[in-house]
Amino acid sequence: MSTDGLFSARSLEVLKLGLDAFALRSRVIAQNVANAATPEYRAARVTFEESLRDALEKGEGISGTRTAPGHLALGGLPLEDVRPEIVESPEPTLPGDPNNVVVEREMADLAQNQLLFQTAARLAAAHYTTLKAAIRGRSR
Repeated sequence: MSTDGLFSARSLEVLKLGLDAFALRSRVIAQNVANAATPEYRAARVTFEESLRDALEKGEGISGTRTAPGHLALGGLPLEDVRPEIVESPEPTLPGDPNNVVVEREMADLAQNQLLFQTAARLAAAHYTTLKAAIRGRSR
């Protein structure tokens, strides 16, 4: 039986990274909505999924050990180095608009982000429930 499934230590680490990124994204979206009428405000976005995907996919290939912080990582980005980043939104400002915040888009992004957060939280809770059941020596 493989230990790389849903209940591996690595999957719990990925869930934690996701929960942190989704929480940050919620704060950034709230900031965007709060500044919807602020002239020249540029909406921000949180990037995370692409760097996580790269770390998970490329991490399976060639890898090496960094012996000093300044050394380049061999292969993909190590999972422990994956961090969500806040970047300025590339969307242009429309003529007549004070900034590039579209409240409807922000609300749609918030709804999607909440679903992702809830799913990751439920999976993490299931992990701990399974561990607790194993420690107690019985099924759920």
